[in-house]
Amino acid sequence: MWDLGSDSYYRASLPILHTLALASSGTLLLFFSSQAENTWLLFFATTPIGMAFGLLFVNTNAWFLSKVPPAKRGKASGILTSSFFLGQFSSPLLFEPIVSAYGIQGLFLIISVLSILISAVLFIRSRSSISP
Repeated sequence: MWDLGSDSYYRASLPILHTLALASSGTLLLFFSSQAENTWLLFFATTPIGMAFGLLFVNTNAWFLSKVPPAKRGKASGILTSSFFLGQFSSPLLFEPIVSAYGIQGLFLIISVLSILISAVLFIRSRSSISP
């Protein structure tokens, strides 16, 4: 019989739940920004995404560097920063064809749907890897 109080259920920690809630709301905001009719709606939908990304970038750096041995942190930090800015540089080159074909709203819609699909796959994989 299924017991909701069973110890075999996966219990996520509070920070993980907060992270999932923020990521989910960011994906929803990205979806809503794809439906924006004017610039103000786009601004109000994407501002929280940018603020969350600022927090995520700092915390990801701290977490990443805590996993690297002290003697290699300089090199690891350089690789992480280079990767980040290479992604920012290549983003317009990669996504301009989509913007030309579907507009900026189409790009936001495509990215939000892909984010939801990737999240679903990762969630399903994480649930199947948890042993009771």
